[in-house]
Amino acid sequence: MAPVDIDSKVASTLDSSEMFLTLGVPQEDEFVQLTGTIDGTNKVFTFPATHYPIYPKNGRTIQPLPADVVIITRKDTTDLIVTVTEVQTITDPSTGFTVYGAVELTAAPTTEGADGVYGKCVTETDLYVQQSIKPKVDQDKGKIGRMGSKKKYTKHGGIDTTIDVEVILSDMQAVLIGNYDEYSGSETVEDGYTLYELKDNPTSLYGCIHMFDGDEEEDPIDREVLGRIVLESVTKDPALPEGKEGDDLTLSFTLNVGEKPKILLKTAAA
Repeated sequence: MAPVDIDSKVASTLDSSEMFLTLGVPQEDEFVQLTGTIDGTNKVFTFPATHYPIYPKNGRTIQPLPADVVIITRKDTTDLIVTVTEVQTITDPSTGFTVYGAVELTAAPTTEGADGVYGKCVTETDLYVQQSIKPKVDQDKGKIGRMGSKKKYTKHGGIDTTIDVEVILSDMQAVLIGNYDEYSGSETVEDGYTLYELKDNPTSLYGCIHMFDGDEEEDPIDREVLGRIVLESVTKDPALPEGKEGDDLTLSFTLNVGEKPKILLKTAAA
C-alpha cells in the first residue's frame, strides 16, 4: 500500500454537509403520460413533476440508465414498448435545479403510430430536513472448535442492515412515504384534504446515502460525487411525529435493508 500524506487527509476530512440520504419510490404500477411533441421528428419526452428526479435503480451508476425506465407508445388501446437511447436532464421549474426527468427515444414516434408516450420509473425522494443517519450492519457469528485443538474459529452467517434516521419535519412527506396509501373507502373526505391509511405491509423502496467531496454548489447536480452507499429492498418502519414545548417537530424511524449494501466509489486518480 502506498504511503499517505496524513496532513492532506486531515485538511480534507468529510463532515455532515457532504452526506445525505434519499429514497427511491417505485412508481411502476401504472404508466404516466409524458409531455413532448409527436411529429415523427421529436425524440425527447418529459416525465411529469410527480415522477422526477428519476432514480438510478440499477445501483451501478450515478446517472439513470435507459434500463431504469420503461417507455411505451399508445395508439388507441394498443401499447408498444419502445427503446430509450438516454435518460436526460431537465430544469425543474419550481426550484431551477437540474434533474434527470426526460428520456430520448431511439426512434421518433409518429402520429400514425402513437396518440401518446407513457412511462414508468422510480422517483428519487429527499427526506428533509435530515438531522442524523446512523447505519448499523450486524453479521451473525458463531465459534467453532475441533477435537485435538484449543483453537476457536469464527463462522460468519447472515447480515442484518438497518439505518436509524431522524428528520425535522417541514411537512408530512417523511411520515407518509412507504407506509401510507390514500384512503380507499367509500366515505366522503373533507374537501381540500386527502385521507391516508397505514398499510399492513410497507412498500419496498430503494435507497442511497450520497457522499460528496468539496464545497456545496448552488445546483446540487454540480457537486463532486465521492460515492454512494447503495441500498436495495428497503422498508421503512412506520412512525409518527414527536415533539415537546419549544422544539421542532421531529420524526425518528428505522429503515430495514433487505439486500447487502453496496458502495459505489469514485476511483482514485493514478
